[in-house]
Amino acid sequence: MKIELPGFGFESVPSIQPLINVGAGMDVPSGVFVVGKYGEHILNGGMTPFVGVTGLGNTYKTELIEFPQRQMIRRFPGSRSSFYDAESNKSKTRGQDLYAGHPDWQGDHLINDNRLEITSVAQHTGEIHFDILKNFLEEYKIKPANRKKIMVETPFLEVDGKSLFMMPIPTGGTIDSVSAWRTANNEKMLDETKIGDKEANTYWLNAGRYKKRLIEELPALCTTAGHYIGTTVHLGEDVNMDPNAPVLAQLQHLKSGVMKGAPRDYTFYTHSLYHIYGSVVLKNKTTHAPEYPRNSDENQDAGSTDLNEIRLRMLRSKFGPSGFVLDILVSQQEGLLDYLTEFRYAKLRKFGFVGNDQNYQYALMPGVNLSRTTVRNKLVESAALRRVANITCEITQIQEYHKGARAYVMSMEDLFTRIKELGYDWDQLLATRGWWTYDNDKQDVPFLSSRDLLEMAHMRYVPYWLRDAEVPDKVKHLKKDPLF
Repeated sequence: MKIELPGFGFESVPSIQPLINVGAGMDVPSGVFVVGKYGEHILNGGMTPFVGVTGLGNTYKTELIEFPQRQMIRRFPGSRSSFYDAESNKSKTRGQDLYAGHPDWQGDHLINDNRLEITSVAQHTGEIHFDILKNFLEEYKIKPANRKKIMVETPFLEVDGKSLFMMPIPTGGTIDSVSAWRTANNEKMLDETKIGDKEANTYWLNAGRYKKRLIEELPALCTTAGHYIGTTVHLGEDVNMDPNAPVLAQLQHLKSGVMKGAPRDYTFYTHSLYHIYGSVVLKNKTTHAPEYPRNSDENQDAGSTDLNEIRLRMLRSKFGPSGFVLDILVSQQEGLLDYLTEFRYAKLRKFGFVGNDQNYQYALMPGVNLSRTTVRNKLVESAALRRVANITCEITQIQEYHKGARAYVMSMEDLFTRIKELGYDWDQLLATRGWWTYDNDKQDVPFLSSRDLLEMAHMRYVPYWLRDAEVPDKVKHLKKDPLF
């Protein structure tokens, strides 16, 4: 006898949680490739809806949450972000300067175009800022009548495989920092009490209660609204004055220190939580100038402290593994250098290069000579070279982080040769992008992921955007029709 029960009647979760590709080696470790309607492989990894970053002072925590926001704005037309400065030290023009300083800049202005808003505790105390943000998201991104006006088509398939997943145009923001975040009641209490007054003892209790509510509401609010928020928390030493006090459990991968001014819930409500556990000026051991100078003058500047390397560990991730480590390059003047970070990631692992330690070439671009003192400027000047750096870094990481990758990953020399022998034009393939956006198949710059290139080399995929006359004869029979 066949027994059939009705469904429970619950509203189902969405088919997928889209993550925003940001580059700098941050997408692959926490991401997964999913197949789209054309048989292409899309990397769903990068910025999660609720990001946390902790670390000591002066370790570039702020840049680590603001860089992904700038990438989102750059890659998703119509998206916007807001930075909330709870420490009252942010410049209104700094965000635009960093945005325009990236070699992918197209001449747009974030502030004038109203795509980046910067406010601080001087304009809005914490609870007022959160109420404004919450009202905006509920009114314009969650309320059905308005939500349907901003829904866009992602390249991700719905579960039935017959349509594409829709989402509201992504928006984002930052709270810098949760440690310093405070409400009007907190400020009033400070104004009305003196240091040492017993009435002041309840300040931290009240502050913690407000922050707990903030942290508890953000995950559901952000995931529902398609909003991506980055937050920072200061890390300090844990000084225990009571030798008999019990030892509290902490995150497995947090080796030392305690997050200051943040509720304990912060560690498990964030979707991804990073720890910056080190920051060093990146100097050449011989010249004492920056390891990768911008020009010949800087190569002689032994006093320069502009180029820094931050050591980043994923403490906890709800979308991938925890515990992995990344080294991110940051310029004090130019911000996070995604393309130079990607270069260094593969170079230190000696993957994807030909030549010797002093003079070398990317295996995917053998005609361009590189060296320690020239690579940074050449990356800035060449979009194709930046594309090679991104592809090489991602394939390096794929074989490190993705299960079963050894079955399809090959050396970059083999990849270059196989693709060329099949008849593809490498110049055309490098004039692409590896990151997804909405209306992914309608963009001027075509989509081609690093996994797609590997599948092409194995003769299992032909880019859907190639015109029939551009498809090499050897693979014409492989080109597939879209699913719908």
